[in-house]
Amino acid sequence: MKRFALIALAGGAVAVAAPATALAAPPTVNTGGATNVAQTTATLNGSVNPRGNPTFSYFQVGTTKAYGGQTPEVDRGAGSTPVKTPVDLTGLAPFETYHYRIVAQYGERVVLGEDKTFRTERQPLGLTLVSNPLQIRPNGSTTISGTISGTGNGGREVILQANPFPFSGFTDAGNPQIVDEAGNFAFPLLTVPFNTVYRVRVPSKPNLASPEVPVNVKPSLSVKAPRTVRRGKKARFTGGLTPGNPGAQITIQRNFKGQWITVKRTKLGRSSKFSAGIRPFRDGNFRVVVTPDAKYVPDTSSTKRIDVKKNRR
Repeated sequence: MKRFALIALAGGAVAVAAPATALAAPPTVNTGGATNVAQTTATLNGSVNPRGNPTFSYFQVGTTKAYGGQTPEVDRGAGSTPVKTPVDLTGLAPFETYHYRIVAQYGERVVLGEDKTFRTERQPLGLTLVSNPLQIRPNGSTTISGTISGTGNGGREVILQANPFPFSGFTDAGNPQIVDEAGNFAFPLLTVPFNTVYRVRVPSKPNLASPEVPVNVKPSLSVKAPRTVRRGKKARFTGGLTPGNPGAQITIQRNFKGQWITVKRTKLGRSSKFSAGIRPFRDGNFRVVVTPDAKYVPDTSSTKRIDVKKNRR
C-alpha cells in the first residue's frame, strides 16, 4: 500500500504530496557451520540476504569471542534473496578452538551473525633427528639432537638408542630426557669409537621412533712419498692407519686430466702399515685411499706431487 504525505495549507486546505519512499529493511545473516576442517585450514559458511541494501559481508575470526581477525570484505549486491558466503581459512594452528561469526555491512551499519566455533584437527607427532658433526675421528665427540613436532609434543620423554659396528641391533644409550615445551632435545656424545647408527624413541603413546642417523668415524691415514724419482725407478709410498685396521684395502691413485685413476692396490699388514711402489714415467699428482671394513669410513691422503727426472747419459 502506498503512503502519502498530507500537507496543511492556509485556510484549512489539505494537499496530497508525492508518495514517500519507505526505508528498506536491514539485511539478514546466518552463520553456518565450518566444513573441510583440517590441521591448519577450514571453510567458513554462511549466508546474507541484502533485502535491497547494497551489502558487503565478512567473517570475524579468533580464538575467543573478541575475535581479533577478519576475512576480506566481499560485495554481496543488493538483491532480496540469501547469498551463500563460503570463505577458506589458512594458517590456523592445529588442535585449536576458533570462534567466528558472519557480519553484513550496509552503509555505516552492520548486522552481526551468531557466534559459532570449530576446532582444527590434531597434528600427528613427528620426529626429526640430526648429528652435528656427522663425521668425526675415532673417539671424537658429536651431538645428536632433534625435535618432536605435532599436537602435545612438549614435555615428552625421549630415549637415545645406538647400533654400533658390527650393527647387531639398537640398545638404549644413556638416560632418557624430557623435551622442552617446543619439543626440542639434545644428547651430547663425548666419545664415539667407530661407525654407529643412532635413533630416538618416544616410549609413551603414541610410541614413535625417529629416522636413523649414522655417525661416521674416519680413521687417520698417514702417507709418505718421494718428491722426485728417476724415470723407470720406483716411487715408494709408505704409511699406516690409526686406529689400526689390518687387511684394509689401500689404493694408490694418479690424477689424469681431472680424474683419479687407480695405479696400484695393496692391503694393510698386521700392524696396519703398508709399503707399495709404482714406476711413474712422467710428473704427476698422486694420492692414497684407504677403504676399511664397515667399522670406519674411507679416508684419503693429501695430494702427493712426484716429479720424474730424466736419467743421465
